[in-house]
Amino acid sequence: MLAAAIGATPQAISQVLSGSTRALTAENSARAARFLQVDAHWLATGEGAPQPFLSDEAVDLAKRYEALAPEQREKWQKTLRKLEQSS
Repeated sequence: MLAAAIGATPQAISQVLSGSTRALTAENSARAARFLQVDAHWLATGEGAPQPFLSDEAVDLAKRYEALAPEQREKWQKTLRKLEQSS
């Protein structure tokens, strides 16, 4: 699945995992991080933590939420709970 998702061959992925080749191309590494939902720097280097990947939309929503006043956050949370209950 990973190979198909990033446009690489299963053999290429196997070589990376077995250590017989050092790394994916930068482009394929970024695609793999997105597909695996992990931090691209962690995937490429092993440094840091494999933090869950957040989409650009999720990051934007988090920034907007952080910019809200406390009472606005409370209203936003109530609205979300109502939406969740209605689905």
